[in-house]
Amino acid sequence: MSTVPLHLELPADEVESLRAFAIAHGLTMAELVSRWAQSLKAANRSGLSAIHPDVIAITGLVPREWMDVKTEHQHHVLTKHR
Repeated sequence: MSTVPLHLELPADEVESLRAFAIAHGLTMAELVSRWAQSLKAANRSGLSAIHPDVIAITGLVPREWMDVKTEHQHHVLTKHR
């Protein structure tokens, strides 16, 4: 397989997390990125979505205008911590 040089700029903390993950799994950074790209291709071929189908199925059941989210959250917190 031929390779192509790739330069990425990411936040330092993300690079450290990726590097730690790669080391923990015995991979190089190139292998980690390659495996991630392969998993994206496989998910795309199989029609998988990044969002779980169960979440997609229930999304939008309650229109936002029916709920006052801030009031509902305040009520939940007050009830929970009484």
